[in-house]
Amino acid sequence: HLDSTFSGRFFPQLALQWRYPFARPSDWGHQVVEPVVQVVASPEWANNHDIPNEDSTDFEFDDTNLMSLNRYPGVDRVDPGSRVDYGLQWAISSPYIGEASAFLGQSYRFNNDNAFAGGTGLENDLSDIVGRVRLVPQDDVDMSYRFRVGKDSLTSERQEVDLSLGPPALGLDMSYVYLSNDPTEDLNTREELAFRLRSQLNENWSIEGAHRRDLQTNDPLSTSLGLTYQDECFYITVEGKRSYYQDRELSKSDSVMVK
Repeated sequence: HLDSTFSGRFFPQLALQWRYPFARPSDWGHQVVEPVVQVVASPEWANNHDIPNEDSTDFEFDDTNLMSLNRYPGVDRVDPGSRVDYGLQWAISSPYIGEASAFLGQSYRFNNDNAFAGGTGLENDLSDIVGRVRLVPQDDVDMSYRFRVGKDSLTSERQEVDLSLGPPALGLDMSYVYLSNDPTEDLNTREELAFRLRSQLNENWSIEGAHRRDLQTNDPLSTSLGLTYQDECFYITVEGKRSYYQDRELSKSDSVMVK
């Protein structure tokens, strides 16, 4: 017996965004302060649960999608209702400290439709506070810190630190991620550290090795080693990877990928 079902949605949105940068040049550096406000209006009934949610389960609320019309990563779920998003951005370019920038923002939803699960930072009318800080003191150093804190307690709900050091000949990339809870994976706390060592051997060949570790259990998550050839016509990479993930019928695995 076969059943056939057709489902769809009609989802109009109206958005208005206002920005007003204030610039201040000086001998010490060039500064820009920019407030931004966005108002979004849309119907509350847009999510049709006859459409299976396959591409919008892994949701993370941060500074990159605060101003997005649909803050879900896919199209199976949409961000319904009316809301106002607001934030403040600051940036400076200076011969003394290089480049630096910071952003702080929040969102307020006028209807309580429970479109987002608890722990995402958007489950209440007033969202958590999201932000980022970035510092590039010179060409071969890039540091950034992104965060989400609770709207009432100001406790840390998410932290992400990224650091990139070194020229293409030999560089190191490191990242640290902390999540107080992950509603999409039924985890109370997630804390990981990853690093990647890369080297551009010559004009065409490069090599890199990476490792990711769970700091809560002090167990390795994955280790990989890759070799890449690239010229004007071809991009070929070979990567060997060991995954330490184990769950029920899954065990540690080794793989080799050629792309």
